[in-house]
Amino acid sequence: MSFRWLTGASSEAERQREVAAFQGGEGDVFLISLGAGGTGLNLTAATYVFHLDPWWNPAKEDQASDRAHRIGQTQPVTVYRIVAEGTIEERILDLHAEKRELADALLSGADGAARISHDELVALLAEAGPIAAPKLEPPSPSPPPPPPPPVREAAPPAADEPWVDRFRRHLDEELAAGHLKTAKVAGDYVRAVKRMLAWAGEPADRAALSEGARRWLDEVRAGRVGTSTDRVFGTPAVRRLLALVEA
Repeated sequence: MSFRWLTGASSEAERQREVAAFQGGEGDVFLISLGAGGTGLNLTAATYVFHLDPWWNPAKEDQASDRAHRIGQTQPVTVYRIVAEGTIEERILDLHAEKRELADALLSGADGAARISHDELVALLAEAGPIAAPKLEPPSPSPPPPPPPPVREAAPPAADEPWVDRFRRHLDEELAAGHLKTAKVAGDYVRAVKRMLAWAGEPADRAALSEGARRWLDEVRAGRVGTSTDRVFGTPAVRRLLALVEA
């Protein structure tokens, strides 16, 4: 299979030469790093876009996909995102849900607001499975940390309280504790859980709800049900619901 090649190290002359060759029909595939493909390219000869390295900021992927949607494109363009299960990349998709507002800021030109934080970077490494964040030894002995503050126990839910209401109340507590970024993310999570519950037939007991939620996650991961919104917001939302149900 013939291909063209473009990275961030390519000179401007090389960029122009590679793009012109691909647009002229030379090459079945154009291999482009995400940073190099985010801006300044017109690739209307492409009808498929494959993302093999998801970026923590979804706007970067959207910008790269848009290179094939420029003026002059006359064919439908299909975009695939390929992610291996149990990897940092899968965790990055969960992070997308909390980064939508920063993505909007990036698209409006406010690049400075869209940097990944230290805590988020450590979370990506720590939650990806076998890869763990490095442990740094303090430069000098330090006193033991103070004991954690007492955990405020939430009032037990009423037996007949709908699960979506329990989940909403749980998210309110997460917001108050600073474990969720904004109320908008909480609202997106609630709507995603409502879609899952409707798909699963509104299961009432814990066992049925747990089984239905896991089946929904499998179906969304396989691409048989749901939309891109379900994959971005629904997956982390339903996982939070499962943790609440199975606690």
